[in-house]
Amino acid sequence: MTFANREALNRFLKHPDIKAWHSGIAAELKESTRNEYLIFLSRYFRDEDPADFLKKAQENPRQVAIEIKTRLGELYSKSIMTARITKYAMKSFLAFHEVEVHVNGKLKVRRVRRKPEMRWENAQKIIVETDEPYRGLFTFMLNSGLGEDEVMEIQNTPEIQRSIQEQRTNPYIKISLRPRKSNLDEFFTIVPSEYVPEFPARTRPGALVDSHDMQTVWRRAARKAKLYQVGLGPHQLRSAFRSQCGKADVASSVAEFFMGHGGGDKFGYSREALDVDYAAKEIGKLWTYNRGGTREAYTVLQSEVQELQEKIRILEKEYRT
Repeated sequence: MTFANREALNRFLKHPDIKAWHSGIAAELKESTRNEYLIFLSRYFRDEDPADFLKKAQENPRQVAIEIKTRLGELYSKSIMTARITKYAMKSFLAFHEVEVHVNGKLKVRRVRRKPEMRWENAQKIIVETDEPYRGLFTFMLNSGLGEDEVMEIQNTPEIQRSIQEQRTNPYIKISLRPRKSNLDEFFTIVPSEYVPEFPARTRPGALVDSHDMQTVWRRAARKAKLYQVGLGPHQLRSAFRSQCGKADVASSVAEFFMGHGGGDKFGYSREALDVDYAAKEIGKLWTYNRGGTREAYTVLQSEVQELQEKIRILEKEYRT
């Protein structure tokens, strides 16, 4: 976002009706979602005063509903995502001000090309091109399944930071966060202590790392690693985590739970991931899978193979007898 656009957005936020709405939905939406709604709503109200819009909506809700759907149709022809987010932002704004305007009808999702893939190896290549504290944060995201919103929650929650510090001497750290989905009453992830950076992460004394910083540094590192693609940001580290869990044969319920997806069960019946010992054992498969081979490990493996081969020879002899 350019400086001029940021200034215009700040002016828009100072409007009494917008400011009240943006503050009032803080308890129900994450900060990133609220800010996204704010941006799209500011574009919608580019040539209209929010107060005049609310007054018109109260006096003639049917006409306003038609106008909204017409605008959404125009946006849809350019970008389905823009149209959908604008619709959700508008419905939230109207609901907060208790103005009944029925914005009905679903916006059908057009078939789009598959999102760019983030391979574990490529993620590491990009991370290597970053400096601290970003290198530590991205490594943490890659090994935890958490996204930028969760990192920002840790950044801004002293209780979580204290909990992390209290577990520093443990081989792994359990980090409890706000549930991401309505079917979750509890949400946590488990990460090897070595991959958990110091929180809060700062670019310099007094300056906390924010989502915008992370996006900027990631793009620069991806270009340096010659792996930059549009749409391939730090959030895709979650994709690399999930794919790697599949390769390491981590139980799907645990892998999904650590991403905040409710253990892959949309109805909330799956509970095995809440067993910390079980979850740690399962995610431990990922840690083992990613650990580089050593001469000692190779020697042990060779010994085990020889023992198995000897057992096979004995069994074959007994079978023939």
